[in-house]
Amino acid sequence: MTEAFLKLLELLMPSEVPTDPKLKEIYDQLKKIEWFDLDKDQLENYDVRPAVAFPCALIKIDIPGATDMGNKVQQCMYRIRIRLGFDYTGDTSAINNIEAIMAGMEYAYITQAVYQTLQGTILAGMGKLSRRSQVDEERGDGFKVMNLEFTMGAVDQSAA
Repeated sequence: MTEAFLKLLELLMPSEVPTDPKLKEIYDQLKKIEWFDLDKDQLENYDVRPAVAFPCALIKIDIPGATDMGNKVQQCMYRIRIRLGFDYTGDTSAINNIEAIMAGMEYAYITQAVYQTLQGTILAGMGKLSRRSQVDEERGDGFKVMNLEFTMGAVDQSAA
């Protein structure tokens, strides 16, 4: 799972500026993410404010299912959750001008860039990522959290 986490960081924290205009637009959105980490419930367990910089991307990698193939080899189903946290202060009311509304939708542009970057990507030679859900978490603390869930199948030969 370490390899998968490092590959996700590499994808979501690109170092080279693309020349293609569409890829540059995605790159520009990804660069707005200030904090990348494993999800250790930073957005749930805090006194005054979560110990992250916003916007943040918190990553959790699980294996909710595995099938034995013999010789200590398993076919695994990986679940990768990316929680994008925003200290949301935007205003998307229709009474605002279009510039204010678009600024208020910044979280949606960043979420879309993460989806566009990961969807269909082969992760660390393991399997192809496929988005299964994208949910706006219900919260009462003023933070906006978008939860993207991807799955992929992969053969695990590490115990063989």
